[in-house]
Amino acid sequence: MLFDVKMLDTLQKLGLTAYEAKAYTALVTVGPTTATVLSAESEIPRTKIYGVLKRLQGEKWITVSKGKPSTYAPRYPKEVVEQRRTLFCSELEELSNNLTLLYDRQIENEALNALLIRGIDSISAKMMEMMDRVRRSVIIIDSFLSPVEIGRLNKKIIKAKKRDVTVRIIVTPLLTENDIDIEKAFLPVQNDVRLFVPPSEDLRMLDDRLDDHPEFMRQVIIDRREMLLASATANEGVPDLDSAIAIWISSASIAQLIMPPMFDRLWDLSKPIN
Repeated sequence: MLFDVKMLDTLQKLGLTAYEAKAYTALVTVGPTTATVLSAESEIPRTKIYGVLKRLQGEKWITVSKGKPSTYAPRYPKEVVEQRRTLFCSELEELSNNLTLLYDRQIENEALNALLIRGIDSISAKMMEMMDRVRRSVIIIDSFLSPVEIGRLNKKIIKAKKRDVTVRIIVTPLLTENDIDIEKAFLPVQNDVRLFVPPSEDLRMLDDRLDDHPEFMRQVIIDRREMLLASATANEGVPDLDSAIAIWISSASIAQLIMPPMFDRLWDLSKPIN
């Protein structure tokens, strides 16, 4: 008998084993029959068929008519599947409630570690320290990276990638007296970095999505549990790095809450580095 793979997969999601899903589907197809016939139709070994039918009967998927030999019949599919769906939804709801309770307790007991950091040198050192710890993912939005920082960050990114870390970084051009070629500077890690150029007022009027662009700020989030938020004041359109200040926070609940909601949108609007 040819079986619908998707149908068998769905039945297994409702709690049946592969053999049980095949046996029930075969009974629905051929109608009431004996274990011997069902074994041949479903391609379930005869040594297994009686155990499979016993479990199906116990779970109320089928009925049995005693005789010599006994005859097995499927219960009405719409009825039995609806019962299973209701039970499954109830179990999911209970699971959701229990896990949420455990999660809320964990947040209540979570110790909040935070640190105020002043000065671009200290902020940069903290970011590099975080890159050494990352194990799964890193997201960075940055608009005042210096040439020295970019060189150090490239090395950290290459090492992180060797640990199978997912890296996504959005940068904007550095506006100083010594402008650098951002694309050239990040060329060693070009697949992990995109360039966002703040749009003109005319473009923002055409597409309000472009209002969500980074100015003189830095966001670093690693492993969705540790973050660094920094900013600097502007002096004639140039970041005043001497005024840079940051807060470092180690808290999974806060990091996930503050994950930049516009990051994916900014990533799509930014251009790859060639």
